[in-house]
Amino acid sequence: MGKVVTKTQISKYRKAFNADSAARVAQNAVSNAELTGLALSRELVQNMDFSFSTKLDDWEVTAQMRSGRCWLFATLNLFRVGAMKKMNLKNFEFSQAHIHF
Repeated sequence: MGKVVTKTQISKYRKAFNADSAARVAQNAVSNAELTGLALSRELVQNMDFSFSTKLDDWEVTAQMRSGRCWLFATLNLFRVGAMKKMNLKNFEFSQAHIHF
């Protein structure tokens, strides 16, 4: 059988952890943050070149704001391009609320 962690060892580890203020700060940060934020590499983002030489469109992005309707927003954004061209509009947005219901 493998090694067993005893209650005494757990108590010792807990005391050592609680005495380490950096460990407690890290625990609080990890337990109160979203996974996407925790997985983000700041170094990678800081070194990324965000400049592009080609501009595709000149209209605003629609955002679902984490409402769980990304499929709806993506579909309406596809239709939106054709509608703007057909109606010769610079900007246009379908009502996501109307389509959702």
